[in-house]
Amino acid sequence: MSAHRDAVPLCEQEERALIGALLALFAQRRALRGTALRWEALAALLPEAVRHPPEVLRAYTRQCSEFQLLRGFADHGEAFTQNGLTRLGRFWTKGKWAALYAIAWDPLVNLASLAVAMLLYMGWSWLRGR
Repeated sequence: MSAHRDAVPLCEQEERALIGALLALFAQRRALRGTALRWEALAALLPEAVRHPPEVLRAYTRQCSEFQLLRGFADHGEAFTQNGLTRLGRFWTKGKWAALYAIAWDPLVNLASLAVAMLLYMGWSWLRGR
């Protein structure tokens, strides 16, 4: 179990909802790109169901950045900047990562395992579409 999960006790459903809401917000609000946004202001922009204290938002936004879902993320203490989603982040927002969520978020699984799982999923989707 990772350190942020110990400090921020959210169940898996809450994590998924929060990550999805964060990524959807960053994808839809282009005006937020490249501007410093305070953590408290981020909480106000999220839907009521996924509003959490600033320290929770900070932990999960940093995790999204560590998993290469955010482009140009920089934490400035009381505020942060980001430049939108990476290709991987946009793929995640389309809901195709639900099956791979546990693999991507588990810090014990290395990047090679994620790449293999992603290739298998993409190959299966391609074969299914033929």
